[in-house]
Amino acid sequence: MPSISAEGVLLNRLEGDLTELSRFYRWDRGFSFLFFFMDQFNLIDSSILGSSSQHPSAKVTRTDISGRPRQQYSSPGHNEILGDLQQEFAPALKKDQELPFEELGSALGSGFNRSLGKYLLGSRQLTALSHQNALLEEQLEGRELHLTELQTCFDELSASKELNSRHTSEEESMSVVQEELRRQAKYLCTLEWSNVEMSAELNILRERYTSVEVERAVLLIFPLPRS
Repeated sequence: MPSISAEGVLLNRLEGDLTELSRFYRWDRGFSFLFFFMDQFNLIDSSILGSSSQHPSAKVTRTDISGRPRQQYSSPGHNEILGDLQQEFAPALKKDQELPFEELGSALGSGFNRSLGKYLLGSRQLTALSHQNALLEEQLEGRELHLTELQTCFDELSASKELNSRHTSEEESMSVVQEELRRQAKYLCTLEWSNVEMSAELNILRERYTSVEVERAVLLIFPLPRS
């Protein structure tokens, strides 16, 4: 069974050995998946895929170690998935370490499945979070509007409370004035009653004075005989 050396860049060595890989992968599904995997990660050169016109998303911007042009794809999540694969297969990429094609293909397939699953799961989670973020923004706008209405009501209630407090203060002041007026009126009634009494006493004194004056005049006219 042929084997492949993992020294250097293992993915570049896989490009030239697609023919040998096809002898070990007789089932169409596994080979198609491996072909798709290598196509996604730029492992098939232009001599196999054809010109760039057959692949609109591909553009030749670099060459491999043999100087042949290589297709470069701008698929989303490419760097993330490739980084996961490199981290996962780091022990297998040590110097002078060799893996059988069957084991390597199975490992690459399972690793790619896991990485692709992570990427799809992340995409779904991102979509769900974006939708949830939009809903939260709508709720935030509604709550901001409700908060504005509550602030307006609070301002109106504050103004009404201030007006009521002013009226209450004025009523308290008026009650004090009214109490003072009642006290003054009572005192005035007392003075009037005293005035009436004093007027009556004055009239009595005037009558007495008049009587005394009359008696004095009579005595002057008709003096009393001396004994």
